[in-house]
Amino acid sequence: MVRENFAPAAALLVACGRRSLEAPAGAAAKASLAEDWQALPDAADRHGMTAWVQASIADWPDAPEHVRDQMAQRARLQRMRALQAVSELSTVTSLLSGAGIETVSMKGPLFARWLYGDAGMRRFVDLDLLIDPAQRDRALQALGAAGYALPAGLSAAAARTVFAGTGAWPLAHATAIGIDLHWKLQAVGFGSPLPSGDLLRDSATTAVAGGAIRIPAPTHAAALALLHAAKHLWASLELTLAIAHLMRRADVDWPRVYELARRAGAWNGAAAGLALAARIFDVDLPRDLRDRIQPGAVRPLVDAALRFLAMPDVAGAPLREELAAHRAGLDGPGDRLRYAAWRLLAPTPLEAAWWPLPDHLTLLYAPLRLIRLLTVRRRDGGR
Repeated sequence: MVRENFAPAAALLVACGRRSLEAPAGAAAKASLAEDWQALPDAADRHGMTAWVQASIADWPDAPEHVRDQMAQRARLQRMRALQAVSELSTVTSLLSGAGIETVSMKGPLFARWLYGDAGMRRFVDLDLLIDPAQRDRALQALGAAGYALPAGLSAAAARTVFAGTGAWPLAHATAIGIDLHWKLQAVGFGSPLPSGDLLRDSATTAVAGGAIRIPAPTHAAALALLHAAKHLWASLELTLAIAHLMRRADVDWPRVYELARRAGAWNGAAAGLALAARIFDVDLPRDLRDRIQPGAVRPLVDAALRFLAMPDVAGAPLREELAAHRAGLDGPGDRLRYAAWRLLAPTPLEAAWWPLPDHLTLLYAPLRLIRLLTVRRRDGGR
């Protein structure tokens, strides 16, 4: 299945994942062709598996030396970035705490440390912090004083409108890792499993760099990971490997995860992620969910996920396939209608860049989106 559906080297990546789960790697690690070794470093990057390959490669005597060197260098850079991120998280959360703003760190290096036991095992782009919605303006002011800023040319008033549907502000810094400042757990179109206040209230504390940072409770972390993977079309093997590791944990309340996914209207996508992880990494489904996951119902989504995993870059996935997978991952007509309305009507930074409006007119970015889409469609010949 792996070699038929994935690109070269994917069998090696799957073997690394199975090794991390202490599952039999089978023949995959031994059936290594020259093209697999040549493709391995870039394939590991593509699938977020660099650290896992580095952890396994010592067990493969036929791995070429130049591949070993590349993997060691890339894994070292990823680990250095994780250490930098943990340090910056400590600084930023202390800053916000000093301003009376409670935060929870989601995803990123602390999720990797909680799930895998090592902050350097997961690739990440930015740092995700959740705050209470009522404190977002104060948080933006506090972070602005520390050098974080909204995308160039975007005022706070415009940001309130163009990011209202996503529920997070992307903040950049000249010398630090960027922050996604969340006040919602999910974009409106995908539904939220619980209010942000519940996640803040039930969060756990982890010791970091002499201080403490709050992270989601295990059951909340599992639900968010399943919904996040579906939102991103199960686009990398590491997203699926994270689900497989979650399925091995004893501190996750799986019936509660089911309830949360159903509340978000996204159990279809969550179930598909569990089935995909079981298939690829040979792990057992959580006992309490086996009757909730119907193979026939999730098979089309699992097949779609395998197609996305086989793509050189899921960002190039045809829009029609992306929309179809997102709709299929939602549970009912109302959930799919909400998603369609969000995709069509929710303003984005593209509208602000296309036709900047003064702050007192930022609510007009919603109708302006329709005008921009029609203009682009006409320019592109109706495609």
